[in-house]
Amino acid sequence: LTERRPPVADFIIPLKSDSPHFDLSVDLSGREYRLEFEWSVRESSWYVQLYTDTDDHLYSAKLVVGVPIGHRSVDPRMPSGYLLATDTTGRDLEPQWDESTKRGDLGKRVVLQYFETL
Repeated sequence: LTERRPPVADFIIPLKSDSPHFDLSVDLSGREYRLEFEWSVRESSWYVQLYTDTDDHLYSAKLVVGVPIGHRSVDPRMPSGYLLATDTTGRDLEPQWDESTKRGDLGKRVVLQYFETL
């Protein structure tokens, strides 16, 4: 039997861990996009929104470890690849935010990977 290895990301998107709401611009498959991240206190979850470089909203979703972001969208403006949140410890725990320390684990324990192709 051969060991099944997880796919290797084309790159990891640098994320902040010191703010419960932030955005960043990133090149995905040769096109500029804006990603917005927001911690929901009510749901104890991170949410991500994807916008074009002209701020057209493309996609919103709860950020869930191991679930590709936007891979089922049929909007032709979406990146050709997909984004995937991964727990670097291998435990598949969701990313958190600690209000008392004003720190999260996005970009540290949980990284956001981009894969050019499905």
